[in-house]
Amino acid sequence: MHSDTINTIKRAAPGSITSGLYWWWILATGTAASYLLIMLSQRRGLRSGGATIKRRSAALTDSTPSSGCELPQKVYASRHAVDTMQIAPGLDLGTIRKISKVNNEPDWLLDFREKAYKWWKSQNDNNNLPDWGEVGKRMPSDMRDMLQNLSMFSRPENLTAARPGVEDILNIKLNDDNDDEEELREVKNAEDGGGGGAAAVDAVFDSLSIATTRRKELYDKYGIIFCSLLEAARDYPDLVRKYLGSVVPVNDNYYAALNSCVFSDGTFIYVPPNVHCPIELSTYFRINNTQSGQFERTLIIADKNSSVSYIEGCTAAEPPPPPIIDEANKVREPYQMHAAVVELIALDDANIKYSTAQNWHSGSQVDGDEWSGGVLNLVTKRGQCRGRNSRITWTQVESGSAVTWKYPSCVLLGEGSVGEFYSVTLTSNTQEADTGTKMIHIGDNTKSRIISKSISSGHSSNTYRGMVKFADHTQGCKNYSKCDALLIGDNSTSSTLPVLQSSGVESAAATGGGEEVRAKHDHDNADDAAPHHVNAGGVDGQIIEHEASTSRVSADQLQYLMSRGLQESDVLSLLLVGFCEDVFTELPLEFAEEASAMLKERLRGSVG
Repeated sequence: MHSDTINTIKRAAPGSITSGLYWWWILATGTAASYLLIMLSQRRGLRSGGATIKRRSAALTDSTPSSGCELPQKVYASRHAVDTMQIAPGLDLGTIRKISKVNNEPDWLLDFREKAYKWWKSQNDNNNLPDWGEVGKRMPSDMRDMLQNLSMFSRPENLTAARPGVEDILNIKLNDDNDDEEELREVKNAEDGGGGGAAAVDAVFDSLSIATTRRKELYDKYGIIFCSLLEAARDYPDLVRKYLGSVVPVNDNYYAALNSCVFSDGTFIYVPPNVHCPIELSTYFRINNTQSGQFERTLIIADKNSSVSYIEGCTAAEPPPPPIIDEANKVREPYQMHAAVVELIALDDANIKYSTAQNWHSGSQVDGDEWSGGVLNLVTKRGQCRGRNSRITWTQVESGSAVTWKYPSCVLLGEGSVGEFYSVTLTSNTQEADTGTKMIHIGDNTKSRIISKSISSGHSSNTYRGMVKFADHTQGCKNYSKCDALLIGDNSTSSTLPVLQSSGVESAAATGGGEEVRAKHDHDNADDAAPHHVNAGGVDGQIIEHEASTSRVSADQLQYLMSRGLQESDVLSLLLVGFCEDVFTELPLEFAEEASAMLKERLRGSVG
């Protein structure tokens, strides 16, 4: 197919699928091309490759400024040669007290850590580790042993030496001083609704925040606190102590407790009443020391009638030395650990938008389809809509790590509050991802929306695990969930595991009026489509609506498209733009472009 013909197809207006050229192309190339081009025809404002997004949700103002920093284009990055101070591997009370002393923490924070350690140790001693994920091949055979050989704290000896490498990756200047006239003009331009690239960035390097930009300007003009969590614990102890652990308690789960024991720097944000943050706030996390874990903790509070948009990105160094030689004399790399906790609190009429692009190192190939090492991404993220008409929106693009367990969730306490979850999860090689969300409706007239897109290639596995729960005696609650899976090739697997709970609602949806509705889709070798729908209308106007579908595109079909003139990049663009549109349109503009490029890089090589 000539390039001018391809460009003509790309320029076709949405809905113009009856054109002669379109139908000629379908007849010429068959089912796979039909599938891809139908997605393209429904793009509604997106240009191939995610380069232009004309429609997006307004999280703060009608013209939210761009992020001002770039996601790393590489799938992983080289290690920066920086001297580090590292605490000896293992975890005991001595480790926790050393971390607290190095950080010069207040006594109450050490008490918080020790309380968490007591619960974590009871679980660890009884080998009571979580096993809920649909994963197994890539997890360490003995997690407890791995943790005892992992350093829980590592920080660069010299902050100045650590900054240049991060600046190169983000394409920004990390400067704690906020006196740059051009930067201040960008902030003023953002306030006036003129857009601009004036993002504020917190850069976390291993266990330390090495710089936080624009913090003085944000505080002086708006009263917004944007700093590292450990700085906030020292400078604003009453505020941090009030909210830390109030959403994710220390005994929430094994890995949340581990984080509570040893958490290092993360980001703290407080937006005062009636303030709408005029710029994006962002954090870049990097694991540079390949023999330590990263255990950052993020705490964001949006007070009454305030709003904030926050974005985070991450990378990890590769390959991590030293290698491990097993009994078969195969070189294997050790695992890296990322066990973070995120807590969001939205009060009356407040709005928090939290966007993530996850790009951790996914391991190295040992032999054929066998991979080893990589980052274990075991994260707890939860938000509470405590106030009336509050809103929390999670948007994530997940493409990295060897194993991911991650379920950003919302507890809807305030009347009329709203929780949203938009997710794209891509797995390749032998990656294992078990992701999803929980929407817990406790207040009356609360609403939630879940859009999940899973893409699986290679020999990977990808599971959506979600829960929607309406508490007893609630009224007027509504949920809509849509879970779509796309399998590329013949060896990947996908599962959709929704749990829908409501004492009134499942009576209409389930036989026998049981307390719970479960639906599972195992799509190891799915055909072109396998739709599933659950519609439940219960008492007091409550509605739960769930739908799921699975499609499979074989390697032969993709190769056939390429043989007809499409380049690999064109095929990947068609897949991503059409399939992921519902999520990409929720991301900040430049962030969506970078996320699309990141997914294309991960998918490269899956064609054929």
